[in-house]
Amino acid sequence: MLKTAMPESSVSFPANGLAAGWTRYPVLATILLGFVLCGGCEDKSPMGSTRSLIVCLNQLSETLESVQDTDTARAAIPQIEAAFARIDELAGRQMAIVSNKAPSEAEMQEFFRLGGELQKVEQRLNMANERLERLEDLPSEFWAVWRMGVARLAAKGSGSRLLGGGGRGSERGEVDRAVIRMLETHPPEEVISIELRNLPEEYSQAAFDRLRNAARGAELVHSECDHNRYEVALGPVRDFRRLAAGVNFGTVVLKNASAGILKIEVDRRKLGARANSDAEEQRLERQAEERRRANERRREEARRKAEQAAQEAQRRREREGREAEDRARERERRGPEPGDPIYHDEMADRMLSEDWSIRNKAISVLSAARPEDVKSPATRKKIAQAFRTLAKNESGPDREKAIRGLVRWGGTYSTPILLEMFKDSSFTDRKPLYEAFGELKDPSVIPTIANQLTDRLEQADAERCLVKIGPAAEDAILVLAPSPDPELCLAAIRVLGQVGTEKSLPILRRAVSNGTPKVKETAKTAIRMIRFRASQGGSS
Repeated sequence: MLKTAMPESSVSFPANGLAAGWTRYPVLATILLGFVLCGGCEDKSPMGSTRSLIVCLNQLSETLESVQDTDTARAAIPQIEAAFARIDELAGRQMAIVSNKAPSEAEMQEFFRLGGELQKVEQRLNMANERLERLEDLPSEFWAVWRMGVARLAAKGSGSRLLGGGGRGSERGEVDRAVIRMLETHPPEEVISIELRNLPEEYSQAAFDRLRNAARGAELVHSECDHNRYEVALGPVRDFRRLAAGVNFGTVVLKNASAGILKIEVDRRKLGARANSDAEEQRLERQAEERRRANERRREEARRKAEQAAQEAQRRREREGREAEDRARERERRGPEPGDPIYHDEMADRMLSEDWSIRNKAISVLSAARPEDVKSPATRKKIAQAFRTLAKNESGPDREKAIRGLVRWGGTYSTPILLEMFKDSSFTDRKPLYEAFGELKDPSVIPTIANQLTDRLEQADAERCLVKIGPAAEDAILVLAPSPDPELCLAAIRVLGQVGTEKSLPILRRAVSNGTPKVKETAKTAIRMIRFRASQGGSS
């Protein structure tokens, strides 16, 4: 658990080399480079997420570069929030597969190439941030969004294997989480980011005590970024100017009250004498250097062991992955046996395979199967959904098979889906849909199909469909039969001849009396057909 620095004590966490501090905003790109190199990419295009990260970071840089004053800072807030959300999504997607996928040699080469691009983005972000730090009076809500976004991303990056070598990632993460807690608890302008430069380790506690006293006992967390440089978060600080004025152990090289930023060049001589002579001072410095080197050796040894363990785990995962892939390929090649209890369920999965031969075989098998032979309702639904997916995405003969399969397995439940496809202008060949509607005989499609009798190109298909539907289509056709359009009138009369009842006779007689010669002849034929069906004791 993190120990925060209260008046009586302070606790230090070793710095993470890449995520050196939550206030170093250019750490964004480096953290994301770590994500990329730790894992692969779940996109079908292996570098897709990585390139998306680069685009997103460049957009974030452009947004920061657009900030000049209060108005432009407030206008940038939604864009910054959206950028952090997108970065978090992409980085999380890549970290999620760290333990599941080993990149190939070619992918690693591409990762390192993209790593160079990410470093360029880091430089751009660094320049944009350094410019912002010198802009005074930007609104506090701007800094709140920017600082919280960076802190949360840094906390997430602290857990990655590349960034957390030697156990330091978890410690760095504790510092980042403490900063997040500060920002969530106090107004952002009261959480001060301080960079201490040229601060030897043996003088660091004295510097922290001075800062805490100047801030009247505020909570303090800190991290050593690199040799003689520390990042400090201090809060809550009610009076920024009093804090800045209370820095009596060095030169304040940058202060920005609205951003809550201080950068201090430390003069260690002002932190109190550590020796009675120059020789004693040099001896203390040598001891500090020896301690620093010993700490670095320990860290390096911990890093080396962690890397060895990671490499062994990687080799094991790769071996297990190859074996699993071999088994999966063999099983995929064989496919399920007809006697398997899950035969139909697995065939439904194979219908959506990227392998054309596997997909085509599954479609043929399930197109010929009888739904009543499949006992599981869930499996029948799964098969219908697979046919629906294929019907929407395939083309040509494959689409025709898929539509027939959808009708077979979905029944009238497929009507809304087929109507949606029917109304989609991208479906240029609707003949299979007409055949499907005729087979389903669902009355809900009659108005839509009847309207197609006005379309010269699809009139014949619409007629056949309505005839298959049967007498249920009679009322809708009776509305169209008196049309002044001879072609539409003829089509309607032909359909009535096939499906009409005695209810159609008055309109057909009027057509015989008032129609064109062709209409009269077609109407007479329709009347004879209706009377014949009536004499046989049926209406169809």
